[in-house]
Amino acid sequence: MENKLDSFLNLLKKASESRDIDELSSIEDELQKVSITLKNELDKEKLELNNEDFLAKLKSLEDAIKILDKNNNLNKETFTEFKNFIDNRKFK
Repeated sequence: MENKLDSFLNLLKKASESRDIDELSSIEDELQKVSITLKNELDKEKLELNNEDFLAKLKSLEDAIKILDKNNNLNKETFTEFKNFIDNRKFK
């Protein structure tokens, strides 16, 4: 169980640092697989983990998600600015 949680955290960290679309797609597939097995194990075990350890990992998970969200918002802003630039220039 803890190995799956560690794997999930590592994949999120890799995703937050990567800019390669193929790598991000691969990471997304792995995240989906790990999240399903993690959810199934959580349902079975009903949290037999060390609470402090588990809470620290959840905090790491929250931080990784915040970083990904920030990167996503930055990419959206950049794309919107570029789209507006193209629309205003009307290349011929």
